[in-house]
Amino acid sequence: MNQLYRGAFSVKCALKNHVLEGNRMLLQKNIVGKRFKIAFITDWHLGNAASSDECIGKMVELIGQNNWYWWHLGDAFEATDLNNSYFEPLVHKARTSEIKYQAEDFVSRVKPIKKRCLALHKGNHDQRRSICNVFDPMPYAREQLGIKVPVADQIKIRVAEHCTILGKHSRIYVSSRAKGSQQQRYTNECESIKNKLIRTSGIADCHAVVCGHGHKIRIAPPVENTDLYGIDKLHHITNDRYVGGDGTCLHNDSRYYAMCGGALRTTIAQVYDPEADPIKSSTGEVLSKGTVDISTYSERKGYGYTDLGFVLATVDGGRLVNMEGIKL
Repeated sequence: MNQLYRGAFSVKCALKNHVLEGNRMLLQKNIVGKRFKIAFITDWHLGNAASSDECIGKMVELIGQNNWYWWHLGDAFEATDLNNSYFEPLVHKARTSEIKYQAEDFVSRVKPIKKRCLALHKGNHDQRRSICNVFDPMPYAREQLGIKVPVADQIKIRVAEHCTILGKHSRIYVSSRAKGSQQQRYTNECESIKNKLIRTSGIADCHAVVCGHGHKIRIAPPVENTDLYGIDKLHHITNDRYVGGDGTCLHNDSRYYAMCGGALRTTIAQVYDPEADPIKSSTGEVLSKGTVDISTYSERKGYGYTDLGFVLATVDGGRLVNMEGIKL
């Protein structure tokens, strides 16, 4: 596995069977069992008033009840403060604006399912404090949970004999200008995810590439009949495939590409604001006190609606057989 990336910097990690190169990590971890499922969860944004406690609770409940493995793709924490353009006093709740509290909140939520964790990623929100050397929340959370899993920007895991998955948080957003057709917009966005993730380094032997960040559930499945042939520079007929580091050959169209949703709502209704004027009826009765309706930065910056949920992968007989979106 350590030959999948070739670079001048390669350091053996304290975790068994890990190789860390820069901020990318490779892991050999064949899961025992003929059939199992992996939930790819991401973008909880704990500390943001738009973060859905109900959605997060349902994710944890489903993982625990069904004994699924889980893989968090980053932005578990909001980690936004006054010096950031995203900051909004009503969005970033006073109690949870402290990044350490957000990390402890994450620990308390996932503690019941910690033994099924495969990997933890750092998202762009999680990185803000660690870059400034103030506080690195995800390694802290891993330490508090007492689990030995990789924490990095980009992680690749061989979860079964014929199933290797690469995960990253990414910086990808998707949109479509197709008019009059929701299905066409959805299809365009799935194709956009594929076209962007296909450029990721180190995916030659991967059967799936998954990411977070975009707050949408979009899955581009494999294309059938990908045994394509072409002509090389020496005019020889050659199979148009990419050869992976372990000798496998995978065409770019023969794998899954997925964006894995999140738990951040698009808008927030009735947020508590002690300075807001109370809403009264025509008779003068106070209907609600100290609440306002506000938009989150997701809406204000034009990112569009978000999908609450995650992506679930099914591995059977050592092979990836399906990926599906679970909306909550």
